[in-house]
Formats: sequence, structure tokens, C-alpha cells
Amino acid sequence: WTDLDKVIERCGSSHTIMWRQAAAAVTLPDDLSAYQQHLNEGLRKLQGCHYQVVLRELETLKGHPDRLKEWARLGIELAERHA
Repeated sequence: WTDLDKVIERCGSSHTIMWRQAAAAVTLPDDLSAYQQHLNEGLRKLQGCHYQVVLRELETLKGHPDRLKEWARLGIELAERHA
């Protein structure tokens, strides 16, 4: 998939980076702890850049009806930490 380091190197702060997240990483696991580590590391790298984090191609919540709320809360908390 995308090499975030290369994107940051080429875009810097002159463009907005759309960092797309695979829906399966958010909807399939029983908890978001592994995803939290991935998101935290990426947002740390994105400090100083203009960016947006989006969830792509969502087809199912796989029995986790509150997962989108959890994902949004996690993203906001980590983005604020790395702002």
C-alpha cells in the first residue's frame, strides 16, 4: 500500500495528504489496540503536515455496531495528541 514516509517527503506541508485506512483493519478485529498503534505511529509522522484520515470502502461492521464511533473517537484523540 502507500509508503507514508515517501508521501510525506514528497508532499511536505504544501499539499493535504489523504491517509486512507483499510476498513478491514477497523471492523474485523475484536478490539482496536493493534490499529491504535498503527494510527498513532502514522499521526506522529504526519505532525506538521496538512492531512485527513479517512476510512475507505466500508462494507460491514461485522457485529460491532459502535465501531465507527470508536474509530472516530480514537482518531480525534490521537490527532489532538499529535497536533
